[in-house]
Amino acid sequence: MTISEKLDAIKLLLGVKAAEMPAPAVTETPEAEYSQATATDGMIVKWEGELETGKDVILITPEGDKPVPDGSIEFEDGTIITVSGGKITAITEATMTPTEPTLAEQMAAIIEPLKAEIETLKTALAAHETKANETTEQLHKLQEVQNKTVELVEEINRTPETTTPVVVPAAFAKVDKTDRVKQIAEALKAIRNK
Repeated sequence: MTISEKLDAIKLLLGVKAAEMPAPAVTETPEAEYSQATATDGMIVKWEGELETGKDVILITPEGDKPVPDGSIEFEDGTIITVSGGKITAITEATMTPTEPTLAEQMAAIIEPLKAEIETLKTALAAHETKANETTEQLHKLQEVQNKTVELVEEINRTPETTTPVVVPAAFAKVDKTDRVKQIAEALKAIRNK
């Protein structure tokens, strides 16, 4: 039987009509908010509100809630609480202990700098390859010039020497000085006689 059915039954016994009697005000009590944590041994406990000394601690089991036995409980996050009489008497916050890096983290720590070094070496190698290509191109040009020079020298060596005398015009011919003086003297005489 529900509460409203019980009220109707009481009204009927009192002889009061349901319309005449005001309905009782129903106030809902808000449920308390519980926090919970799992201990390292798998035990699950809960408490109302924040984790503080003096709070009641309840053990959650499949059979229902039970009081937590006295002693210390270590949670999975490393926090340790001490319980006495179902209440928290002390809280030890988890201390952050440095964890040893995993094999993957160790490998990443080694590989990442190596990747950066490889990229640096690739860049340097590309610059050296460019310079080597430029030097090879210049070497090919020098070889072409050398080949043409060798061909010209061979052509000059194949050309026969000319034994034909070179004819020098009379005006540029070598003349003995005395003969030249005689020629001038005769030319002057010829001019005078005219």
